[in-house]
Amino acid sequence: MKITPLLLMENITKKFPGVLALDSVTLELNKGEILALVGENGAGKSTLIKILSGVHRPDSGRIFLEGKEKKFRSTIDAIRAGISVIYQELALAENLPVYANVFIGREPWKFRVKHSYLEKRAGEILQELGFDIDPRIEVGKLNVSEKQLVSIAKALAYDAKIIVMDEPTATLTEYEVERLFDIIRKLKRRGVSVIFVSHRLDEIFEVADRVLILRDGRKVGEGNLNEFSRDDIIKLMVGRKIEDMYPKYNTPRGEVAFRVSNFEIPGYVSRLSFEVKKGEIFGIAGLVGCGKSELALGLFGAIRNRFDSMNVFGKSLMRLKSPIDALKNGIVLIPEERKKHGLVLGMSIVENVSLPNTDKISNAIYLSWKKASELAREAVKRFNIKTPSIKQIVKNLSGGNQQKVVIGKYMFREPDVIILAEPTRGIDVGAKVEVYKMINSLANLGKAVIFVSSELPEIVSLSDRVMVLHRGKMTALLQKDEITQENILRAATGVM
Repeated sequence: MKITPLLLMENITKKFPGVLALDSVTLELNKGEILALVGENGAGKSTLIKILSGVHRPDSGRIFLEGKEKKFRSTIDAIRAGISVIYQELALAENLPVYANVFIGREPWKFRVKHSYLEKRAGEILQELGFDIDPRIEVGKLNVSEKQLVSIAKALAYDAKIIVMDEPTATLTEYEVERLFDIIRKLKRRGVSVIFVSHRLDEIFEVADRVLILRDGRKVGEGNLNEFSRDDIIKLMVGRKIEDMYPKYNTPRGEVAFRVSNFEIPGYVSRLSFEVKKGEIFGIAGLVGCGKSELALGLFGAIRNRFDSMNVFGKSLMRLKSPIDALKNGIVLIPEERKKHGLVLGMSIVENVSLPNTDKISNAIYLSWKKASELAREAVKRFNIKTPSIKQIVKNLSGGNQQKVVIGKYMFREPDVIILAEPTRGIDVGAKVEVYKMINSLANLGKAVIFVSSELPEIVSLSDRVMVLHRGKMTALLQKDEITQENILRAATGVM
């Protein structure tokens, strides 16, 4: 006799203008099960989650929870039914204490909230999760992994039967990922079901029981994880076999393109000196909080910095006080937070591409939308941006295509130094390979490429040399055979 699943999303279809986001997709989830939901950006994962959480309503199809049909007209309906979604961008009130966040919207009294009770109960839930922290501390003082645990505690306070985790490990260190996996296993033992959305296939094989694979809005694979290999999943996700996950074909040249002496960012980075050659991919690695993100921003003039000397393609820079200084001197940054710092999400592709290139599409009197459109079409073609139109609003693009817009718009500046900060974060396997190819191609144009990443396999595979940071200081400068995950981790933890 077949056991009734805890959750059944049956033949879910959802259309948006010009896009069939989901085409008759069925998802089953059993009690106490960890289901991996995978697919390229634009495959339909986010739409399926938003339908489950009450953000969108399906055009057709039905949802059953514990055998009973449910129609979620709002996120409140879904939460009351026991469904909680923890998005990559955590929805917490940073100015409130932990206990207030855990019970926000679910305080046990209507007119008078007894804070001492909430503190005690929040503390008990956190203890169950193995999270030893004062529930009175402000959430804004916690790091990313701690905030995630607060979000999980909040879901448990809501009596969640199902917790959806959307790219939960994107900004975590290896230690923090393991701690999160321990929490997920505890949830499973308690009978809580987890839908785990991730682009990191190694993590999926470590923590999940089953996998559901989407491509272009359709279910293309499903089953127990022991029935699939990593290559099987990749092939189903992208519709083809990826022969080389980390293409490497740049050729560093002898001439130094970028050199900096005693570069410092007060409070974050301490007096670093290094150089990057033409055609070189220079990796920067380290654990979360080591200063690599701040270094990328500082080298672009986005945060306060000091240095003794800086040289870009033979030209000495006396100051780097703002991104304008950087752009004028041939330095561009593909930022870590593309949605916050790299794009204007409510604008179209053509508008985003135009923003840093107004000198190319305007004169002293007016802006030429004809030239702007030509520039945008060239970016779409050159960087293989998948879009129905250059007038498409960028927030409606997949993560990988958003990243291509960011890279594309700055390449028209014809930069000499390109800083890429976490360029593959939150994008799918196929899009990652395309970004890796772009990085190689840019290096082969003779550019100096500074590649900042938390993903060790891509740092090891793509970099010609790797500078490792620990607490804002360089602890190693690795090259050739020295570039291994083990050596990077040793240096990143201050062992070398």
